[in-house]
Amino acid sequence: MMIDLEQFLAESGIDGVVLERWYAREWIVAARGVLAPVDAAGRSAASGSGASRATSGSGTSRATPGSGAARAADDVAARMGEPRSEISDIDAARAVFIRDLQGDFGVNDEGIELVLHLVDQVHGLRRALAVLRDEFGTPRG
Repeated sequence: MMIDLEQFLAESGIDGVVLERWYAREWIVAARGVLAPVDAAGRSAASGSGASRATSGSGTSRATPGSGAARAADDVAARMGEPRSEISDIDAARAVFIRDLQGDFGVNDEGIELVLHLVDQVHGLRRALAVLRDEFGTPRG
């Protein structure tokens, strides 16, 4: 499912420049064709392009509807390669998770990297177990 990027930025309170930085760091990977094209290796074309920018504090700012969220959404989409105006629900959930880790729990960038890596491993293990369960015909539950 896709979510309007402008609306997401306004409602989540995530600054467009911060979201861009998260894409550049590949904390959020738009491999589903949302914002950034992906190369043959599966990496975002925006990575390593110098698109990331430093931010201070928790990396978030509270946006209100009509406070420039539309411009921020356009800026993010334009810098990430494809002028899109949507974000996937998975990427949106991951962005909110990162925002909460930084803002509510004070986790630093290295901690974010670790947490996201562990979450990705858990999801990978769940997929692997589902495949094994299907191969051996074991009912779910």
